Amino acid sequence: MVKIGDLMSLRNDSAAEVPKRELIVTRTDDGVACLSAWCTHQHNRLTVTKDGSIYCTAHGSSFDLSGKPISGPASTPLTSYLTKVENSGAIMADPAKTVAHGKLAPLPDWAKPKKR
Repeated sequence: MVKIGDLMSLRNDSAAEVPKRELIVTRTDDGVACLSAWCTHQHNRLTVTKDGSIYCTAHGSSFDLSGKPISGPASTPLTSYLTKVENSGAIMADPAKTVAHGKLAPLPDWAKPKKR
């Protein structure tokens, strides 16, 4: 596994590109995912917008934070990779091991949202 980021630098409910790795990392209240940075429609490079959304500029596909297509011609979810969040907040991923779509790495207890 390689370190791809730090939980404290990743906004909740958003995505970020992982420089030099062709990956996208996402964070929600439910956990963290590491996704392919290549659109499943025609394998164009995806972009993470300023608001933290995942978008394909080539044909207009967009994806939710789990990698599921939500608009455009893409109909297949993005490839998801094995991800772990260490207690220190380091986000680790293994791009050689895929996991089922929607499988998120759990947040450490200190990073979980407070229940109201």
